[in-house]
Amino acid sequence: MTICIEELKRMNLVEFLTRHYGLEFRRSGAAYVCGSPFQQERHPSFFVRLVGEHWLFKDFSSGYGGSIFDFVRIKENLPDFGSAFRQVCQLVG
Repeated sequence: MTICIEELKRMNLVEFLTRHYGLEFRRSGAAYVCGSPFQQERHPSFFVRLVGEHWLFKDFSSGYGGSIFDFVRIKENLPDFGSAFRQVCQLVG
């Protein structure tokens, strides 16, 4: 099975992060919000939303943002995109 980068960017990021990283989101307008997975905070500042056809995140407490690959690279402390791509493929099967 060949997984395309574009297919993975279109995969529901809220569902992916809930399933594989245990994040718990609530809806906030067009976005979903939860506490930062990168640091402790009092108020939720981690947002996920569908922009066009791609799911993106922005963590206002840490300043991190990007696609599913950026999240996995940062969270897993991976060195580059290729490592993040392989990790995402492994997680989604």
